[in-house]
Amino acid sequence: MLANTYFPFVFECGYATQRSTYRFLDWFAAWRKGYESGTCCTNIQQYVNLYAGPKYSMHYKYSAIMNIVFITMMFGVGLPILFPLASLSLMFMYFLEKYEIYYVFQQPPAYDEKLNDSVLSNLDKAPVFLLSFGYWFLTNLQLLSNDFLEPIMTQTDAFQSHHVWSDYLNVSNAYKSGPAGSLLIMLYLYLAYLVFRVPIIAIFKNCFPNMSLEDLCIDEKIDLYQNCLDQDDKDFTLKEEENSLLFGIRTMMLSTKKDIDEA
Repeated sequence: MLANTYFPFVFECGYATQRSTYRFLDWFAAWRKGYESGTCCTNIQQYVNLYAGPKYSMHYKYSAIMNIVFITMMFGVGLPILFPLASLSLMFMYFLEKYEIYYVFQQPPAYDEKLNDSVLSNLDKAPVFLLSFGYWFLTNLQLLSNDFLEPIMTQTDAFQSHHVWSDYLNVSNAYKSGPAGSLLIMLYLYLAYLVFRVPIIAIFKNCFPNMSLEDLCIDEKIDLYQNCLDQDDKDFTLKEEENSLLFGIRTMMLSTKKDIDEA
């Protein structure tokens, strides 16, 4: 978890050094050969691969967030230092991602809400780990004080923890566990919420229909792209297409070019 706070910066410094080195070598080779273009790339795709930056992989970012959250929730009660470390990791990740999106990565594709909703639906399981493992930690008195430790006489002796999971599942033990019992009660309540939240939400929507939020269908009534361009943009777009055709690259369909020309 401590490594999660600075490893992203280390990786980005390494990748930035690699990108800068390849671009410098390309420029240096072009300079030695006397190329006025400043590059040895022989086609547009080579130039884009070298200078456009890496692609943005959002699923790796989501997996890193889930890794931080679930590890913190699972062991945070026994290791409270994980909570500030997780806060620092997420804060540093936020600023690093902002920088990389603006100055490093290529323009990301248009993601829909499915991936984000999937991550949120999995993150709501994290409190289960916090409450269950937290209850288990706090009921183990040997983790709280050395007075409850039983030293072994020989190396082959079995360690006696006197902490058996079957003794701590019933609600009656919650009252005997002191403050740890509140975690067990909240765990059962939260599990009931996860199991029955779908029918509860459906009943709530039927009882209070005016308070339910529905998906809004927005009709912005935007005209076609070619009709929204001013004359300068039209001329630039057509000239850019003509220049690309000199290299055998077509960037738009003939019908689109005709629509822009006649718009």
